[in-house]
Amino acid sequence: MKVRGAEAAERIKRKVPEAGKWRKRDIAALVLVLGTLLGGGGILLTLVGPPTLFIGGALLLLLSPILLCTAPLWIPLVIFLGILLAIAVGFGGMALMASVAVWWMYRYFRGPLPPGGAVLDKTQQQLQQSVLQAKEYVTRMGSNAGGV
Repeated sequence: MKVRGAEAAERIKRKVPEAGKWRKRDIAALVLVLGTLLGGGGILLTLVGPPTLFIGGALLLLLSPILLCTAPLWIPLVIFLGILLAIAVGFGGMALMASVAVWWMYRYFRGPLPPGGAVLDKTQQQLQQSVLQAKEYVTRMGSNAGGV
């Protein structure tokens, strides 16, 4: 028996009359939390923002000639290290994925069922049943067609 979304919502509303309705205290709490976050964020931005912009701008203004003069030295180094980091992260992800796959297969074939193993077995049984039903149907239809 499948239940559609609207039917499920109606069942929940019948069982729990307050489901889906905002109460006044919920709205008040939400307004209080949002007001606190906005007020605190505004104060933090006001106190930290201008000094950060001024100090950062001054440092960039003072250090830009040094950055431009030394760029031929550090830009290739940064590119090289970035490529090495990308390769290392890629191989690390592949190694992690392979180790999890080997662990999953070991538990599926040797140990207790891994997460999702029961679903895989159930799907395999359903597929085998469908194949057997299709085979029986084709055999039955073939014998009926041969007798006509």
